[in-house]
Amino acid sequence: MKLNAEQQQWPDSVWNSDTLPLEWSAKNKEEQRLVARYIGDCLANLAYDIEETRPYTQRAGGLVHLRSDFTFKLKPAYGLGDLVKTLHPTPAICGLPKAEAWQFIIENEPHCRRYYSGFCGPVSANEGTRLYVSLRCMQLSHHKACLYAGGGLLKNSTEEQEWEETRAKMETMLGLMLS
Repeated sequence: MKLNAEQQQWPDSVWNSDTLPLEWSAKNKEEQRLVARYIGDCLANLAYDIEETRPYTQRAGGLVHLRSDFTFKLKPAYGLGDLVKTLHPTPAICGLPKAEAWQFIIENEPHCRRYYSGFCGPVSANEGTRLYVSLRCMQLSHHKACLYAGGGLLKNSTEEQEWEETRAKMETMLGLMLS
């Protein structure tokens, strides 16, 4: 969700609280819940001591996202590669049902999703690993930058709303390039 000028002036303490400082639409709540449920279902097969936070608002520049965090321990038979292979692509990237949505994308999208999404974050056996799903990516080459982003389509989505959300995501990336 794009922040207005007043919201962009709010202190960090507003965003780092247990309450949602903004009213999220039913569509955004449903999108977030679908992804969180998917992650929880995947983790149930690979991990134990799984804990999920309640959804909260995370600020990133002039945008906010609805987010849940998961903490867990991988079962001894599994490693980080198993986790990433199971989770990727999440419904935020590909859709549901995963296999059918991915096949549709492969057959119908005219461009390669080389840097469309992925995982990033520090990896440490002793300190723990913190992975984040990257929904906006940038590919840099000699004199060119290619930005990647997308929108989440649900039955009550509108094309205009999704387009505006995607534009807002790209404005954040463009702002980083110009600063």
